[in-house]
Amino acid sequence: MASLAIDFGGTQVKFGLIDQDGVVLCASKVDSSANETIAFNLELISRKIRELMASNAINEGNVTSIGIALPSIINSKENIVLSEYVKYTDANTFDFNRWALEEWSVPVILENDARAALVGEWKFGAGKEYANIVLLTLGTGVGSAVLIEGKLFRGTHFIGGNLAGHIAVNISGAPCNCGFVGCLETEASSWALPSIVERLGVKSDIDALALPSLNFFHLFSAADQGNAAAKKVIDHCIKTWAMAAVNVTHMYDPEVIIVSGGIMQRSDDILPLMQDHIDTYSWLSPGSVTVLPAQQVEYAGLLGMSFLSHSIQTT
Repeated sequence: MASLAIDFGGTQVKFGLIDQDGVVLCASKVDSSANETIAFNLELISRKIRELMASNAINEGNVTSIGIALPSIINSKENIVLSEYVKYTDANTFDFNRWALEEWSVPVILENDARAALVGEWKFGAGKEYANIVLLTLGTGVGSAVLIEGKLFRGTHFIGGNLAGHIAVNISGAPCNCGFVGCLETEASSWALPSIVERLGVKSDIDALALPSLNFFHLFSAADQGNAAAKKVIDHCIKTWAMAAVNVTHMYDPEVIIVSGGIMQRSDDILPLMQDHIDTYSWLSPGSVTVLPAQQVEYAGLLGMSFLSHSIQTT
């Protein structure tokens, strides 16, 4: 028996079949059609999954549940998308329960993508020994999720632990795309880099680099080569993430903070300063909270949704 897990990202959709022990039986991914309807995407993914199952000689009857992760605020009790995201814009009006029964004849569970990744790390990755975890995902934006005493923290309105990227860290900061001011994302995320570069007064120097694109990969590379402007931007962002690590330590009092995202290719540059900030500035003795890199880089969301969807079969 296996769970069908789907992880809707902004640029890619990952999907696979995973058994109760967290073994990935088969998995693949496609470029997302994020500007299309969620129905269009689910029809495409269902077709791709059936092709994947056929090529691996897996019978459709082996699918006993479905777990879907979305970059949205999720009412996981009723499987309703509460927020209208800039991608998959009609997901908040879609009936996922009906779709799962009509298309696959099995129950479905929905969850926020960061919470799904946290569960994947908790059960099968860096968080296996812990019951109190904060997950931070660094990249295009900043995502987050929280586990408290072995239970996902969702809060009264299902935003609990999900919005670390929209905690204000600069009262005089730039407007955020959420409407607030000085959010963590406006100070340290890929989408905000053009504004960050300008506010730090290094735009002309960065422009002179003629980078293929303005992203962390190219900025880290330029900093490695001794470019002062790139180093200034990188240092600013790392210090901001380190400040956020102290903030979430004070908010949730975790045992560990797990950090994920493509930027973890530079974890040796980022995590030590986050650890140092917690040890220096938090109201805890040094070593009380440990900062760890994520282990399930590729399939954390799928593993998390598989675990959650298997659980609905026993409740």
